[in-house]
Amino acid sequence: FWLKSLVGLRLFEWCCQITVMDPEMDAASSRAPIRFEELDREARQTLSLDNWDGFRLEAQKAVSKAGSKHSLAAAHSLFLGTTLRPEKYIYQFGPTFQSEKGDVIFGRMGLDGSRMVRCVSKIGQASELMFVFNSERGSRGPPMTVVEFEGTATGSDWTASVKPGYQPSVPTLEASVSQMVTPGFHVGAKLLGLLPPSNPGMMPPPWGSATIMSRYTNGDHTVNVSYERGSDQENMKPVKHSLKATYHHKATSVQNRPRLNLATEFEVSQTQGIPASQGGVSSSLRMGCEWFFFQARVQGLLDSTGKVKSTIQSNLYGFSAEADLWNGDYKFGFMLQVMPQEPPPQQ
Repeated sequence: FWLKSLVGLRLFEWCCQITVMDPEMDAASSRAPIRFEELDREARQTLSLDNWDGFRLEAQKAVSKAGSKHSLAAAHSLFLGTTLRPEKYIYQFGPTFQSEKGDVIFGRMGLDGSRMVRCVSKIGQASELMFVFNSERGSRGPPMTVVEFEGTATGSDWTASVKPGYQPSVPTLEASVSQMVTPGFHVGAKLLGLLPPSNPGMMPPPWGSATIMSRYTNGDHTVNVSYERGSDQENMKPVKHSLKATYHHKATSVQNRPRLNLATEFEVSQTQGIPASQGGVSSSLRMGCEWFFFQARVQGLLDSTGKVKSTIQSNLYGFSAEADLWNGDYKFGFMLQVMPQEPPPQQ
């Protein structure tokens, strides 16, 4: 289910054409507080690859006229021969609306019964409201639904957000804050609580997690260190400790725009009640690169689990390759993008 939700969020980024590593955004961020979820955005973007397998088609056509204050587009997403779904195919259709002040409404509906709605509304210059609805039809039983509301407020040197939500049979409540100590140093904390399940027959869920994170930026270098204390749902243990450190470096740039980004991430986790010899202590290392051209973007990733990933994306086409060397699993994909340009308005 979460894999399906991740696919939908990837499609949302593609259809809205979000550019995270914008130079003007980076310059503004050096003088403004950064949300907790974005403290490690540079390393996370470089290390996050949009991999797929099989054939992929992304088509989008503008509905609103050129020069209009509001933007409305209709988008189609098609995957054929993919392993992302048991049916080996994905088709989704829906609109994307963006207003002049930055409000966004994004919707998708799939042939498999999946539905997704995402709404973002700007309130002044310092507040934002977001609503997310995901519904996936399960193989057995009723559809699985995730609903989230989020409110964010920003001050002169701080940000705060509250996110109540509902996962399948489990209500959740998340709160986070971040503080800009200096223009180059930020700290933040996040609490996630799982409320009692609505189904009395279910076992009580773990209490949630607590995370603290710091960010230090000096020129083209960014370092993040985070510590999380939460529950290990995979091994049904109450407490799990995780320490993560990331480093991001803008190696080269042209006219203040990044051309080559390098990032690495090292994580160590320990689960109470499980000896180290039985997997109670684990570690992982990932290294990635991101190379921008004028009309293309190349990414590569190598991690300690024996996986190698790479993507090439441009305005017209894309290639994806993923290899699991230890298990002998290889996946390749090709993508076409169809986005016809609207003629300019008549004078």
